[in-house]
Amino acid sequence: MDQVAEGFQRYIDAGATELRIGISAPDEATRQRSREAIAEWIS
Repeated sequence: MDQVAEGFQRYIDAGATELRIGISAPDEATRQRSREAIAEWIS
């Protein structure tokens, strides 16, 4: 997760105001849990 956070921070530092993230997962339930975890983390 630290690598993800560092990547997000680089976009923020560059002035990004919108970021769209694609999530690859082995199944829909895992993808949804990943989306929820990221949404919780950035809010």
